[in-house]
Amino acid sequence: MQPPQYPENEDARLKALTHCALLDSAPEERFDRITAMAKAVFDVPIVLISLVDKDRQWFKSRQGLTATETPRDISFCGHAILTPDQLFIVSNAPLDPRFSDNPLVRSAPQIGFYAGAPIKDAQGFALGTLCLIDNRPRQLSDSQQQLLWDFAALVEREIQYQDTQSLNQQLQQSTEQYASLVRNIPGVTYRRRNDKNWTMLYISEQIQALCGYSADQLIHAQPVNFAALIPHDYLSALTGQVQQAVASGQSWQLEYPVVTQSGQYRWLEDRARAVTDDSGEEVYIEGFLLDITRERQARDKLERHNQALKLLNRISFELRGSVSEVIEQALKLGCEFLQMDMAIVSEVLQNTYVVRWYYQPPGGGLEHGQHFDLLQTYCDITLKNRSLLAISHMGESQYCQHPCYQAFGLESYIAQPLNVDGKIFGTLNFSAATPRPQGFDEIDKLFVALLERWLGAKLERHQQRKMLNNLVEQVPGMIYQFRQWPDGHIAFPYTSSAIKDIYGVSAEAVKADAARVFERIFDEDLPRVSQSIEDSRAQLSVWNEQYRVLNQQGQPEWVEGRARPQRLEDGSTIWFGYIANIHQSKLIELSLESSEQRLRSLFELSPIGILLADYQTGQLLDCNAALLRPSGYSRQQLLSMNIMDLVPQSHIHLRSKILEQISSQDRFGPLEAKLRCHNTDSYPIRLQGVKIADQDQRTLVWCLIEDITEHKRVERMQKEFIAMVSHELRTPLTSIKGVLSLLAGGAIADMPEKAKSLLSTAYKNSQQLNDLINDILDLEKLSADAITFNMQALSVSAVLEEAKELYQHYGLKQGVTVSLIHPQEDYVVYADKKYLLQALANLLSNAIKFSPEQGVVTLSARRHQQHIRLQVEDQGEGIPDTFRERIFKRFAQADSSDNRKKGGTGLGLAITAELMVKMGGDVGFESEFGQGATFWLTLPAATDGVSD
Repeated sequence: MQPPQYPENEDARLKALTHCALLDSAPEERFDRITAMAKAVFDVPIVLISLVDKDRQWFKSRQGLTATETPRDISFCGHAILTPDQLFIVSNAPLDPRFSDNPLVRSAPQIGFYAGAPIKDAQGFALGTLCLIDNRPRQLSDSQQQLLWDFAALVEREIQYQDTQSLNQQLQQSTEQYASLVRNIPGVTYRRRNDKNWTMLYISEQIQALCGYSADQLIHAQPVNFAALIPHDYLSALTGQVQQAVASGQSWQLEYPVVTQSGQYRWLEDRARAVTDDSGEEVYIEGFLLDITRERQARDKLERHNQALKLLNRISFELRGSVSEVIEQALKLGCEFLQMDMAIVSEVLQNTYVVRWYYQPPGGGLEHGQHFDLLQTYCDITLKNRSLLAISHMGESQYCQHPCYQAFGLESYIAQPLNVDGKIFGTLNFSAATPRPQGFDEIDKLFVALLERWLGAKLERHQQRKMLNNLVEQVPGMIYQFRQWPDGHIAFPYTSSAIKDIYGVSAEAVKADAARVFERIFDEDLPRVSQSIEDSRAQLSVWNEQYRVLNQQGQPEWVEGRARPQRLEDGSTIWFGYIANIHQSKLIELSLESSEQRLRSLFELSPIGILLADYQTGQLLDCNAALLRPSGYSRQQLLSMNIMDLVPQSHIHLRSKILEQISSQDRFGPLEAKLRCHNTDSYPIRLQGVKIADQDQRTLVWCLIEDITEHKRVERMQKEFIAMVSHELRTPLTSIKGVLSLLAGGAIADMPEKAKSLLSTAYKNSQQLNDLINDILDLEKLSADAITFNMQALSVSAVLEEAKELYQHYGLKQGVTVSLIHPQEDYVVYADKKYLLQALANLLSNAIKFSPEQGVVTLSARRHQQHIRLQVEDQGEGIPDTFRERIFKRFAQADSSDNRKKGGTGLGLAITAELMVKMGGDVGFESEFGQGATFWLTLPAATDGVSD
């Protein structure tokens, strides 16, 4: 911190400060009025008139500060008085090395900005400053700096007028000694009659210097009587006061003006008494006249100065209404103070003069928005002059030929260029149809200048507020101020119009009482909202809450509010913030939370292991319990690992396969591998995954890790079962079937008919049992992937022809004809010929079996989208509705009773379905019960020719 130095003339300066008699004096309205106006004009929280004493700075007037003085060594004003002819401005105190660690910056009042204008007495000694203080950094424009000098000049005038008052006191003391010193004091002594003409019997020669008339001209009213010099409106009142004093035998002291021989006004102080003779009869009046013109002018000037400040103070703080109403009230008051007829606030748009606000006598011709050519107005002169312009008699001025004077004849005119936000807006001007003999004095000019500053600031705030309101109306939700007083009363001093959309009430309805807003808060949320507001008030913490509000239909809608509190000097708290409708996004959020909870539950309850990993690094990020149980890892252990740590060394080759698939398809698998456990064992798994991106666009991989230990065990059992059936059951059954075939074929002669019948039945049963075993073995081989398919390009026509040849004989035995409709094109499919014929055989066998005698089973083929469809159509009863869903299941039969008419294992269609899936095809049917059925096989159409 840098303490202020002492001026070189410090001793003389301190004597001048003591002489002004202001230190430690009581507050005075004349100084407080100036600081109040400066506070309003500059829109700062603190304005001070500071007097810098030996060890302190003492505040004669203060606005926005409770302290009456501070030490000089930490004062800003101590620096300001070192350059009496310059403003001392610190735009950003916290960053200024001279003041950054100053207690007044680091703690209350937390000075962020300081601007001080030195105040000097008549001898030029800097007594102190008029200073502006803000708690945030800021700058002053050139016009604002000049205005600060103007306010400082007002303070200096008040101090100098104080010297005038001291002179008046001395005059009062001199007057009290008048009776004994009258003949020896310079002035006018007189003796006159007590008549209406104030006929002078004697008057000293000094009267000529006072009023221009000689004593001889006034004595005996020849040729001038003294009463004629007194203005008539004063004379009658003076005569009454004199007669009352004479009657009561008292002396008197009166002040009145006289008109001099040159026509000017001079003020006299008249001290006199009536002289009586011994009998008590009045003889004459004798007295003493003193020229008090200078003192009277000083008092009048001071009084008018105070009137101007009071009027400006009234304009600044007391006028009410809209901006237009307040401005036109101010113009009317300005006309009354200046004794002018008319006032106009104009806006200049290029070369056009527009009347925006005005005051005029009744019957005037002005209108709002009225346009004039700028060159035809006095405003043109004002703007070219670039400063205040005052003309008391236009007809005798250099502007007597101006078009405006020729058109309207306005004789007196005073105007100031009007600046708004640092730019010329137009002019503030006052005019009258008559000349102004007394001219425009400095009080008139100061009044107009200060009124222009107030008006410019008013319009600037209005424009900023208008712009802010326009911006606020575009903000989604409502902007507001919410205030809570110490007694608990609450209100919204300001809200944007969007409060109607949020709470269904107008801004005006809650300006004095916020109760209607809280009535619209959903009952379940109201206690929480109230408590959060109380917590924010107590801790001065940011309030942020989501809650529900009842809409116009009485339905709750979600809103979100956020506000920052501030404690005011009266103990109340005010919040500045916004509230926005978030109903749709909140519903989505709640839905997402619910979905996330459900998904998390499924994630944790899934019997299949699930793993989340980083695609780039392989780092494990999450896993479920189904993965932890068989692996033996704890969650913490597993999530500290890389995904490749779970793959045994013998399966590292899968990494390249997984990366290749996921790069080309964004997914991989299913693949069979092994997972390494915590105890270094491993178990078989089926692994598949998909690539995703999270909300941060980080690439992740979800993996399903299925424990197939049991599946592998069952697979081994299936293989063992197939081997057992193949070796232990089918071999002896083949032998039995051969023997029964020989016996039924007549290997034994003269066999009884009953025995032949039994052998035939046994042979048929062995044949069915052999078919059942073959079907079971085929299904088990398919399920265990124990069949190798020889896939090749096949001609559909050739396959259908071969299938017809194979089953035509069987059809004839059943009384059914097998018909082939050759395709119009030579379709080619990619399949295993053996197993495709087996699938067709199963369909043909069923079709023949369930066809009526003399029926027809039709084979055909057609293109279906990108596939070829092979069809088998019969004329049987069709498929019952109750059988449709399980027709391709194992051992499924429409008639499952013990005495069913049609035989079969119920495995043919199941085998057909498995075969088609293995060959990349499909199987299905179309049927209407009672009208037959059409079964079809589909296979992808091959692009290559038929294989050799």
